[in-house]
Amino acid sequence: MTLGNNKYSDDELQLKPLSVETLAEPVFGSQFQSIKGKRLFVIIAAVLAVAIIVALIVYFRDGASSVSSTKDKAVTLQTSSTNNYFFEMPEIVTNLAPINDKESWIKFAITLQLENSKDQAILDKKIPMIKDSIIVFLREIRSSDLASSGGSLMLKTELLKRVNKIMYPIQLKDILFREILLDQ
Repeated sequence: MTLGNNKYSDDELQLKPLSVETLAEPVFGSQFQSIKGKRLFVIIAAVLAVAIIVALIVYFRDGASSVSSTKDKAVTLQTSSTNNYFFEMPEIVTNLAPINDKESWIKFAITLQLENSKDQAILDKKIPMIKDSIIVFLREIRSSDLASSGGSLMLKTELLKRVNKIMYPIQLKDILFREILLDQ
């Protein structure tokens, strides 16, 4: 006997015990394998995309670094609206302030971004003063001050402020890090 809109009979709605064979088979069967295959495909595609992007970045970065044949020379980079001039400073290696008698050091290389090419002549004359100012500043800070990304931003801001003070009335646009190695 069926009541209302129920299209199943009472015999169809009875619970039947499960056998051992039905428990051994996956509930979703081929549908689960299809999802697993799609997931694997998406993961492989994502890894390949990341690998291609990294390869392109490395390729163009190496191409850009080969533009300058010698260190400590200004490199001109043409942009759509203005000219940017870059000066690669030599690497600087110095000790940092000790923490509990533990010595640490930093090695880094920076590039100075200038407003125009005329500023390079003045910059060339002031390189020893700039290096001295940077080393004196670095010997005052601890490695723990630089351990975070905020530390890198603080370092960049302080270096820009100190170099601009030496370069006055010329102002640098920016200081760009090429390399930072910190031994703690």
